[in-house]
Amino acid sequence: MPDLVPRRSETGRRVGAPVPSPRAVRRVGILTHPRMPETGPLAEELVAQFAALGVAAEVASRADAAWLRARLDSLDLLITLGGDGTIVRAARAAAGHDLPVLGVNLGQLGFLAELRPSELAGRLEALARGEYRVEERTLLRATVTTGDGWQATFDGLNDVVVARAEKCV
Repeated sequence: MPDLVPRRSETGRRVGAPVPSPRAVRRVGILTHPRMPETGPLAEELVAQFAALGVAAEVASRADAAWLRARLDSLDLLITLGGDGTIVRAARAAAGHDLPVLGVNLGQLGFLAELRPSELAGRLEALARGEYRVEERTLLRATVTTGDGWQATFDGLNDVVVARAEKCV
């Protein structure tokens, strides 16, 4: 059974509804990575496999925030294709919604991803039947303030790393 990453928690506190009990998946959003061309064909393959199971699936780039915001409340599951950054972006967007996130690692490390692409096809029927666990993760918010008054806020899943760097947003 795959573990799915639920919604956001700020400074260690959960926000929004409690983690839902697993439910049958009927509507899936699939987020691709714009700089990983292999995510497109994999997403289209997933759409076809889900359709065969009676599950509606839509694909968008992880960079398409408007698409995601418009669908958050109508999806049962959000699948990310990419690396940990794609998962973090999806978790930020799903914050406060009853929407689990399943990360499929196509990146280098994949600390947050649950599955590799080769493992995904064998799990689709179980997802459609609602046979999965939701694993709670903590989404932290860190605010950085420099001596000259510059300030920026960043969200991180499970940890925040502070390092020397040029100012960035």
